[in-house]
Amino acid sequence: MRNNFLFLCLLLYGGLYAQPQKAHPVQAPGLAYVFGLKGGGSFSNMYFTDRQPYSNTGNRSRTGIYLGIVYHKALHRQWAFQPELVYASQGYQVVWGDSVWSFREEVRHGYFNLPLLVQYLSPAGLSLYTGPQPGLLLFNRRDDFAAMDLSWVIGGAYISKIGLGAEVRYSAGLTNIASNEYDYLPFVKARNRVLQAGIVYLFAQVKKRESVVNGEW
Repeated sequence: MRNNFLFLCLLLYGGLYAQPQKAHPVQAPGLAYVFGLKGGGSFSNMYFTDRQPYSNTGNRSRTGIYLGIVYHKALHRQWAFQPELVYASQGYQVVWGDSVWSFREEVRHGYFNLPLLVQYLSPAGLSLYTGPQPGLLLFNRRDDFAAMDLSWVIGGAYISKIGLGAEVRYSAGLTNIASNEYDYLPFVKARNRVLQAGIVYLFAQVKKRESVVNGEW
């Protein structure tokens, strides 16, 4: 899955530089602000370092949703800074057991994530972005995971001239979120792995002309 995603990013990257060097509408000068809404599907899993590898017969991804708001700040004709506030339903499924018995467990996590992204946006609307993502764990069914997480995000998107688009991104956990206060846990390290795909809509406000502000045309 990661290899296919990286290949898609390379194709997008090639498309970016094949375009003439001018600004996309959401990068145009004279904009007061660009905000947006986003949402889609979240396919999450977790990478473990086990104390007892034989007890875990395989992790499986869990399907959830994500919803968020976006602030897009143009830095140059093609470059932008894009912080977001995203709620994501994450977690994983795991099958426990051996040759005699087994059962499947779904672990559900709810996160508020704050991606801080640097974005390259071509005039045609193709973009690539990357950056850190702090996360706050809002809830989980058990107490064996830390409240804070830090991931790194890489992704790509297409944004049309009217601001409607689609995106896909992958985030990999950088920090160990396993709480090692409990000796009975079968793992000592845990890191999030999340693939997201969805839609985004950006809407811009043009700055008022100075003559209009002063009551003149």
